[in-house]
Amino acid sequence: MSAEENKAVIKRHVEEWRSKNETGAIDELVARNLVTHGSDGRDSPHGIEEFKQYFPQQLKEFPDRDYTAIKLIAEGDEVAAFLEYHYTDPKTGKRMRSNGVNIYRVTNGKISEFWPIWRPEEPV
Repeated sequence: MSAEENKAVIKRHVEEWRSKNETGAIDELVARNLVTHGSDGRDSPHGIEEFKQYFPQQLKEFPDRDYTAIKLIAEGDEVAAFLEYHYTDPKTGKRMRSNGVNIYRVTNGKISEFWPIWRPEEPV
């Protein structure tokens, strides 16, 4: 796939997450053997089933969340997404913000790996 086609996969992934319909497209967008490369240096080969559980959990905990792709940059099979995330902290009631970069590898039209790099949350 081209870099632009890979970028379209990530754009759709972000749109599904933002629209809160994320579980509907996971089978189409995420490889069964997805690997997450943690910022702590540990890899988490949790696969698609664990990924499917993560999204509804986030929606339940942060129902008013807003997730936006500010910029997408693609080269080969990798896509970097600069993202911004807003939500209300359920413990404090404060509106919070975080931003970061997720780097994705897209293989055969599906997200096969990603590296999340996020700044700590801060009040808006």
